[in-house]
Amino acid sequence: MSSINANRSVEAQVEYAKIFLWVLIAAYGLFFSYLSSANHDHFSTNAFDLGIFDYAAWNNLHGNFFPGLFIGLPSLFAIHFQPILLPLGLVYLIWDDAKALLLIQSLVLAVGALPLYWLGRQQLNSWAGLVFATVYLLFPALQGANLFEFHPVTLAAGILPFAYWYLHQGNLGRFVLFSLLAAACQEDIFLIVGMLGFYLFITQRDWRGLLVGLGGFAGFLFLSMVFIPSFSGGETHFGLHRYQALGRTIPEVVQTLLTRPAFVWQYIWSDPDKARYLTHLLAPVAYLSLLDPLTLLIAAPTVAINLLSSLPTTYALDRFHYSAMLVPFVVASAINGTAFLVNLVHRKRGFSKTFLCAILITMILIVTLGYQLKFGHTPLAIAFQWPTPQPSFVTGRQMLELIPADSVVSAQTNLSTHLTHRPGIYLFPRLTSELYGPAQYIALDVSGNIYPIFDPAEYQRRVSELKVSGDYTVVFEQDNYLLLKRN
Repeated sequence: MSSINANRSVEAQVEYAKIFLWVLIAAYGLFFSYLSSANHDHFSTNAFDLGIFDYAAWNNLHGNFFPGLFIGLPSLFAIHFQPILLPLGLVYLIWDDAKALLLIQSLVLAVGALPLYWLGRQQLNSWAGLVFATVYLLFPALQGANLFEFHPVTLAAGILPFAYWYLHQGNLGRFVLFSLLAAACQEDIFLIVGMLGFYLFITQRDWRGLLVGLGGFAGFLFLSMVFIPSFSGGETHFGLHRYQALGRTIPEVVQTLLTRPAFVWQYIWSDPDKARYLTHLLAPVAYLSLLDPLTLLIAAPTVAINLLSSLPTTYALDRFHYSAMLVPFVVASAINGTAFLVNLVHRKRGFSKTFLCAILITMILIVTLGYQLKFGHTPLAIAFQWPTPQPSFVTGRQMLELIPADSVVSAQTNLSTHLTHRPGIYLFPRLTSELYGPAQYIALDVSGNIYPIFDPAEYQRRVSELKVSGDYTVVFEQDNYLLLKRN
């Protein structure tokens, strides 16, 4: 009878943990959907990057595949391989708004907590699984990516946990399915898929893992060295300029890494921000990830890509999208590391596994909350601020409603994301193209972000010239918003 009651107690705990898990997932999805939508409504999203992906996804739905005209490129493939934008365009059949992408991003990241809960429950217990799912959802690197507009690669952070889980379960079909789905988010995810394949080969002695590993790395090299340059008209991937200190081509960069390790070590650790990146990456899980180095190594290519870059945003850990796909493997390795430590201390010292697990997950939860307090993007964080609407935002939306849906538009970056559901749109100061001709409307926020113009005086000069040129007439001017119509 006691064993039956014990089993019932365990089953009840599992059910309670599942309820809490779904509450957390729903809370994350709703909160970050609201926050990212509010940022968009407050004109805090820009052409780079929500605009270019919204423009491409909407045009894909209407038969104009992966266009780059909006930012002056022949194709979006000139900068990235992101076929996930094809199915994403279908969302506009339900909701024809850029905020649909922001909603999808929040929901995909939220459900990424599920497989990490399953892993924690399998390796430890259901409450440990719940704690690690919470750690994932509270990871500032994940939250920062969620709020940094929209990027297809960010979706991979919610998809890769499923690939890792099914790999662990020996379900090769689902592992391959989720791996391909993740790889469709961006070309560098092929490297992580390759590492997952090598992990499968090493841990399960499955030769198919070796094929996945080699295929993943070969796919990345083909896309970066052949496919993307063929669309950009260049000889290398557009982002390779960030690695000029190591070489001018991918083979040269790899050669430097293999033959000059001391130089590479100095190159990384001489930058305090890169040192902080390394020391903070595992902090939310109290560095327990180090007890499962094999899982942690799956993320090594992304860590290298970020740390070897000269672009500071790539190694700003908690603010941008470059580190989001690391989070699942940091958390998964922490789960395995915790299970290893619990079993080790139990064998050596005889302590109860339940007691040891409770101590460790309590410690991890406290550390995660402390890190969230300092660097997070929720009301738990010290620096968090609720988005505040301004009366001028209403004026801006009123101005945008004056622009016909089928007109050709040139728009300032923070206004462009509200106008990208059309074939003909240019990022101001560009005003024309051979394909769609001159802009019929020019939408400006003279107090907003003026990128890609960097000099405020130059921006003001161009605006003044347009107003007196005779080519355009002012049809709206209020609260720093300016709309010009072509005569």
